[in-house]
Amino acid sequence: MRNNDTYMKFSWLTVTTKSMDKEHKCIVKHENNKGGVDQEILFPSIKKEVAAIKPTEKACVKYKSDALQLQLTNTSAYYTYLLLLLKSMVYFAIIAFCLFRRTAVCGSGKSS
Repeated sequence: MRNNDTYMKFSWLTVTTKSMDKEHKCIVKHENNKGGVDQEILFPSIKKEVAAIKPTEKACVKYKSDALQLQLTNTSAYYTYLLLLLKSMVYFAIIAFCLFRRTAVCGSGKSS
């Protein structure tokens, strides 16, 4: 992925179910890093992380509240754009009617 003058690379680590409770280490070696230290990225155990994050009732209520807020925002945006589209269609119909009526009157030689 390119971002201005820099590039980002992504990688994916797939592990088996048995190794979910183990810590994993990713060592990044750069071609241009001559004599330098390779970068190490530690991935902690998934099971330990999940056990450490126990959702409280307060967090669940906040999550439901956030989901409801997101739903209301999306719904209101949908109806706002629908209303704007309807308004534009009515405006177009009125302008088209006025232009065609004027053209018809001017085309027959009569003036109003």
